[in-house]
Amino acid sequence: MITRRHAIMMAGLAAGGLGLRPARAAETSDVVVIGAGLAGLYAALTLQDAGMKVRVLEGSERVGGRCMTALDLPGHPELGASQIGAMYARLRGMATRFGVELGQPPKHTGSETNRQPMAISLDGKPVITAPWAEAPQNPLAGAERAMFPFMLYPTYMAKAMTLKTIVDWFDPAFAHYDRQSLRTLLLGAGASPDAVKLIDFDVYADNTGDISALESLRKQFYYGWEAKQGKFDTAVNGISGVPEAMAAHLQTPVLLDKFVTSIVSGKNGVSVRCEDGSRYDANFAICAIPFSVLRHVHLDAPVPPPQRRAIDELAYSKIFTVWVTAKRKFWEEDGQPGNLWSNGATERFLLQPSRVQETPNMSFYLRGAHAQAMSKLPPADAAAYLFDKMAQIRPSTRGVFELLRVQSWDGSKFNRGAYSYFKPGQINDFAQAMAAPAGRVHFAGEHTGKLSAGMEAACESGERAALEILGV
Repeated sequence: MITRRHAIMMAGLAAGGLGLRPARAAETSDVVVIGAGLAGLYAALTLQDAGMKVRVLEGSERVGGRCMTALDLPGHPELGASQIGAMYARLRGMATRFGVELGQPPKHTGSETNRQPMAISLDGKPVITAPWAEAPQNPLAGAERAMFPFMLYPTYMAKAMTLKTIVDWFDPAFAHYDRQSLRTLLLGAGASPDAVKLIDFDVYADNTGDISALESLRKQFYYGWEAKQGKFDTAVNGISGVPEAMAAHLQTPVLLDKFVTSIVSGKNGVSVRCEDGSRYDANFAICAIPFSVLRHVHLDAPVPPPQRRAIDELAYSKIFTVWVTAKRKFWEEDGQPGNLWSNGATERFLLQPSRVQETPNMSFYLRGAHAQAMSKLPPADAAAYLFDKMAQIRPSTRGVFELLRVQSWDGSKFNRGAYSYFKPGQINDFAQAMAAPAGRVHFAGEHTGKLSAGMEAACESGERAALEILGV
């Protein structure tokens, strides 16, 4: 009797017949996984558990993707993902399986549902010292006037929310929300135009007109639902420990610095070429890199038009962070909260408690056009610009900051953006098609998750791609 396992092994013997002349002898596997983030590693472990030979290729010099703990910096800040929701079952399962300790975050850690007090600056002007509701700089009127800028978005999304379950965003009954922008949805929920202008600086898209209303409803519902299930955790020794532990338990080590330039799906298998000239043949491939990166890779596979549009057009948020240390506790000097909300050049300044030192981790957090502009500057110049702008609106910070590191997700060759999101009309156009297998190439990554979001969506997608290959 020929089992699926035997069939896969026999197909592997024929995988070299793709008509390509390798730059060097090709390595063969049952499955080659492209990308060693959570999605790729979860898929690889699932396939390995089923008895397959798996090879994981990672373009950068580290595993983890957007899970990046800066253990070399004071305070060990998380440069990317960090929060592990109560219902992140797959991610929590990996942590338990490989002995990665999870725990409650330090007291006063902020989250999407636990926003800390913030100083406020508008239009590059000094921090507002009067009570917000009474401040002459406050552009809002009526009931909105008492609402802090960072509370406008969750307030109006709660009013606009019509989804009842985490799968409703795929229900045709809600498809009309995808044909409108978040801006239109917010105005329809009663937000004033001035309020929407402030909300523009509180979304992960470039602005509220750039993102599908249905996409926003979906994410807001999921994170709200998730928050009701229990408190979020963090990895005690850094979130990077989870993907690193996963990679360490692969029988065939992850190959680093293997930036993929070509993926060819043939009748009997897949051939993957890397920037260094190496080639890897397999019966199947799982592509677990962002579409923002994949669109720059030669992909020869039977990709239908909607899926091709997804690869070419799916949007990714621009996130730029500058990690700093401060010589003084300037917030104690000026009496304002340490955190800052601004629609000016500095956007957010955030303080997050550290597990390893008394001083909090500090960072400037920029998105959209501001992030894109800063990404084009040398890191020291970008930091100096932000330090100067901060000092103009908050004089107590003049001369207080020292640069630790700049992190540009948009400027990274291996990411080309941070969070994926759908523009108006794109869910109806290609959301259902974008994760379907194309020949022998399967797709994974947070952007292809259907039930979850964030890190759990990455794990969910890796599991789905692996099960597709296993025929389960």
